[in-house]
Amino acid sequence: MKVQVKIVIVLCLLIIMAAQAQQRSVANFRNITITEEEFKNRFELTPRIGASDFLIDSLKMEFLSTLLAEKLWAAEAIQRGYDTLDIIKRSLAPIEKKLVRDALYKEEVESKITTTKQEIEEITKRANTAVIAQVVGTPDSATAYKWYRSLVKGAPFQSIVKQTKDTGTVKMTFGSMPRRENEDIVYALPRGGYTRPMKDGKAWFIFYCIGREPYEKKKDNMTEPGSTPLDLLKQRKAEAIGKPFLAKLLKNFTVQIDKDAFMAAVDAIVPVFASAKAKQLRNPNGEYCIDESHESTVLQVVPPDKIDIVLVPLPGTPVTLRQFLTETVSTGFCIKKAEKDDVMKHVRGLVYNYIEHEMIAREGYRRGLQNSRAVQDEMQIWKANYCAQFLRNRYLDSVKVTDEEVLALYDSLYKEKTSSVVKYAEIFSAGLSVMQEAVDRLGRGEKFGSVAAALTERKGMREKQGLYPEMQVSLTGELSQHLGEMQQGEVKGPLKISDGYVMLQLLEKKQAKDTLDRFEQLKELLHKAAASKKLYARMYSTTKDFAKSLQPEINTKVLGEIKVSPIPMYTVRLIGFGGRMVAYPFSTPWENWIPEYLHKKEAP
Repeated sequence: MKVQVKIVIVLCLLIIMAAQAQQRSVANFRNITITEEEFKNRFELTPRIGASDFLIDSLKMEFLSTLLAEKLWAAEAIQRGYDTLDIIKRSLAPIEKKLVRDALYKEEVESKITTTKQEIEEITKRANTAVIAQVVGTPDSATAYKWYRSLVKGAPFQSIVKQTKDTGTVKMTFGSMPRRENEDIVYALPRGGYTRPMKDGKAWFIFYCIGREPYEKKKDNMTEPGSTPLDLLKQRKAEAIGKPFLAKLLKNFTVQIDKDAFMAAVDAIVPVFASAKAKQLRNPNGEYCIDESHESTVLQVVPPDKIDIVLVPLPGTPVTLRQFLTETVSTGFCIKKAEKDDVMKHVRGLVYNYIEHEMIAREGYRRGLQNSRAVQDEMQIWKANYCAQFLRNRYLDSVKVTDEEVLALYDSLYKEKTSSVVKYAEIFSAGLSVMQEAVDRLGRGEKFGSVAAALTERKGMREKQGLYPEMQVSLTGELSQHLGEMQQGEVKGPLKISDGYVMLQLLEKKQAKDTLDRFEQLKELLHKAAASKKLYARMYSTTKDFAKSLQPEINTKVLGEIKVSPIPMYTVRLIGFGGRMVAYPFSTPWENWIPEYLHKKEAP
């Protein structure tokens, strides 16, 4: 099985164009419109496995069913006033802050970046050339300058090399040196030339040019900011503009962190890493991670009388412990060591970083950037997603199954005596970040079982490589609909389920004539299956009811004309002045209900 996946990190992604009113509509109802721009971006930037360019038209219709269902459920949720609930506001606040910071970055930095033809030609030439240099280093500046004076007097470079063990030959390429001025000096060296002592970190270095050779950067399936010469040139210009702006904004700013609140934050976070360490839940880099799936766990650790105490007494509106934990955990972070002292050190850095980001965001709010068209349009997408999820979760909680319904399901299966039996493997995670890693690794050709063994969070399933024993598809609960539709060998996901996200691989499916085990042995599985079946039917019916009431207009002609890539991408958006977020919210895949809706609508 070979799966193509692109992992894309976007430096400045313009999600919604300013001229939205001029864009064609794929679907609309009331004042809600799914533009071709939103559809294309969300289709291409939503992770999925198993897509094929041969099925692109059906994939587009299925995704529109998902996207339109989200908008319909969001409209009902907003009608009920759910968008005014504190839980929704708290969830959206960190996203708006990031977008406001990004808008400020565009206004203060990005809009002021200019490049000349000469600069582009120069960096292109430099990017295609590698400087081969021998380097000597020392932590002592006096020693470095002593070496340099010897070279000036005519001493051969090899005589300096013999005086130190800190030497080696390196291939210097464009962008490989953190400091632009040092890179300029190295690239200007003639063959046999040497530099003055240059400081990098805590050491001093002298470079000796051995020669040059052509260089071409390797290409892979990951595109990162700075991967092209022009990207790096703009990045350097952005730093030159942005640093003075931040220095002026944060000049003479001091604040005192509340010690009790800080320790409460550390004590709330430590158990997550302790649990991860006990279960050996490390990422491929050997790190323990925390993400949005741990938010409720972290908040529950904090005593009720401490959760809203002030952590950072910023002028105007202070930052509470709840606010810091919610925004920090939802963003996520990883550490190498899970001991309390290591966590404390890392959290201290996170607090300082949070304060800086908070002050930048407040400057953006002071300028009214939260009311800009770009921020407002993006926030509408996130609000719709969160409101739809909230309403659907209420339906999850409301489904009740009686013993009579469980018995009826048992009787129907027993009387049929024939049912589909499946054998499948699963990668499960409570949060979406692990799904990103799974998509990445499967895209690189790793076996599903090995990825499951490394990443799945279902208790006791790592050692089994996520593999479940044979069972009737009707007894797989929320997964039954997907497993029933999948073909042998197919991989599908990520899929949203009640307790997190899953990716599935169907290993075997067959029709088996079986006498079912006794009812009591199967009762728990049957109860879950009956609840899942009832919930699915109710939500599917409710979606159609919303559509019947709101009468969305669907432009199949526009949908058919939208050109999309069949290769799924997982996109992380880098935020101006630091930070990152997913480019778009993840939408729960939804069955293609639109054809039936259109058929009934067109019927006389």
